[in-house]
Amino acid sequence: MTTKKNTKKRTTKSKKSSGRFKIYAVLALFGLLIAGLIYISLKNTPKKEQTSEPKTQKTEQIHILNTKDVIKKEQKNVRQSVKFDKDENLSKIFLDPKSLDETHSLSQKSKPKNNSTKQIIKKEQNTTIIKEIKAEANTSKIKDKIIKKTELDVVFNDTIQIQKEQNLTKKQEIKEIKKPKDEPVYKKIDKKPEPIKQNFKKGKLAIIIDDIGTFSQANFTRSAGVLFTPSIFPSSKDHPDTPKIAKTFKTYMIHLPMQAQNFHSPEADTLKVGDSYETILKKIQKIKQDFPNVKFINNHTGSKFTSSFDAMDRVFKVFEKENLIFIDSKTAPTTKVHEVAKKYGKKYVSRDVFLDDADNKKMIRVELEKAVKIAQKNGLAIAIGHPRKNTIEVLKNSKDLLQQVELVYLKDIYELYR
Repeated sequence: MTTKKNTKKRTTKSKKSSGRFKIYAVLALFGLLIAGLIYISLKNTPKKEQTSEPKTQKTEQIHILNTKDVIKKEQKNVRQSVKFDKDENLSKIFLDPKSLDETHSLSQKSKPKNNSTKQIIKKEQNTTIIKEIKAEANTSKIKDKIIKKTELDVVFNDTIQIQKEQNLTKKQEIKEIKKPKDEPVYKKIDKKPEPIKQNFKKGKLAIIIDDIGTFSQANFTRSAGVLFTPSIFPSSKDHPDTPKIAKTFKTYMIHLPMQAQNFHSPEADTLKVGDSYETILKKIQKIKQDFPNVKFINNHTGSKFTSSFDAMDRVFKVFEKENLIFIDSKTAPTTKVHEVAKKYGKKYVSRDVFLDDADNKKMIRVELEKAVKIAQKNGLAIAIGHPRKNTIEVLKNSKDLLQQVELVYLKDIYELYR
């Protein structure tokens, strides 16, 4: 009985010990697996760090290329912002600080709209762009850039000189506007009047006062107390009373506005070089309706019109039809009136002296003395002035000088010319 009990106990112990051994073996294998995985992971970690470096380099290169593209886009946008208007020129584009073009560096002048592009440009200017310039310092690209920069500097300097010259010409044009070239700057008359041979006791002088357009001007001229022929503006919106003014004078003539070369304040209904015969005829017929007693007409300004043979030819056709006589104020040395008059078999009569070319009393007196001498020498002379304060005062205070000639109306002197 005792033996059986012992055998049973031994078998149960051996079963338990073999089960425990299996568990320990599994745990040992599991531990080895974990240790192996840890070892492999530790062994692979430096390799990942090594491979990450070239990837970061690639990303940096891509970032550099992207920033270059951004800069190029910004430069394109800057260049596209420069546009040429009809009245603009290269000098304005180069010299205007608000206008940007290839002569202005992006770092100094350009102002990108986005804050992100500003940050990119600032960072890359200190890093990538500087590195690229140093790396390519000895290449032909940098040399080409330097050459282009020097060429643009030359162009920029040239434009500054051009701008200075343009400013000078603008100043000259402003001076010309203040004192037009057209009237009353003249050359000396080469052709002297040819009076009929008579023994004049005194030379005859006709004084024409142009630009009469108001009653006050007419009365002011009368205050000089000398004999004169008023040349009155045609009736217009600016001079509506001239037909009434003409009735207050014993004799008068019409001061006809004609196109000038350099005059920026033309009168209304000014005759232009391109006007047709019908247009001129219509205007002259209107004048004859307003001024039925008119016989003589002289030109107001008209340096361009009187210098055109064809334009004056049309005027002479109209004047011949309407029985009018043209007196050349001679506002240009290139006048063609004498040639056209010869074609129509008419006498050519023009002024000899312009009294108030310079609105100065001393100079007006000198010109008046010149007119008196011409009248004494040739027998006849014509002087033209304006209703200005200095002109009227000189005439008023020159009675002693004017006593040396006979003052006459233009109509009385015209018949004496050949």
